[in-house]
Amino acid sequence: MFARKDLLLSIIILIIISSIYLFNLIPQKLEIKENPSKEYIFTGKYHLSKITLQEINDLPNISDKVAKKIYDYKDKVKNIEDFKNIKGVGDKKIIMLKKYIIIEMQ
Repeated sequence: MFARKDLLLSIIILIIISSIYLFNLIPQKLEIKENPSKEYIFTGKYHLSKITLQEINDLPNISDKVAKKIYDYKDKVKNIEDFKNIKGVGDKKIIMLKKYIIIEMQ
């Protein structure tokens, strides 16, 4: 009689454990992997007055040197075309910067 109860209890426990793993009811530890590529996905825009050096550096096709030049020059900018005065910033980068940066006139 006791053997049947133990067997029945073991089967129930086995079904519960199998169900937990089968239906993934235990949260798994998430691994966060850094993306080493320079690919950048952004859904909004940065305000030029508040943008940081790191945020400029994270923009696509912007090297560390050019990011530093843009950051240093940002206070002198009246419109997006003023970035052309920076060595290393051409028409293609101006088009890209228009997608990510807002210049507010004060």
